[in-house]
Amino acid sequence: MIHWSVWIGILGVFGTAGVLAYLRRREISSVVEYSWLLGLAGLAPAWLVAILSLLGQTPVDVIDTPLPRSVLISSAVALLGVIFTDVLNRRLLARDISPHSTTVWLLGVVAFIPAWMIALWVLK
Repeated sequence: MIHWSVWIGILGVFGTAGVLAYLRRREISSVVEYSWLLGLAGLAPAWLVAILSLLGQTPVDVIDTPLPRSVLISSAVALLGVIFTDVLNRRLLARDISPHSTTVWLLGVVAFIPAWMIALWVLK
């Protein structure tokens, strides 16, 4: 499942970068506000595949088992990454100088990288 997750991550990042370039060419006024969400959408599916494959490693016959620590840690890091980059995004958008849409998109991509790396490392 590591290979699937990596390929989905690569396709997601390049796909959302293409969508961002398309939106900039069309000169849509709100492209900066949606760039962060595009960045999140780039790596979120890859992280989700890695998390689901971690859940697939747990025994199915035991009903009352807690989630594995790696799933909890990766989920917590993903949540903190989304919150932290959202705060940075809001601060950038609150400035008088409008940030470039690529910068805001990179903030969205960076939000899931640590959590994704934790999940992939545990799967290794």
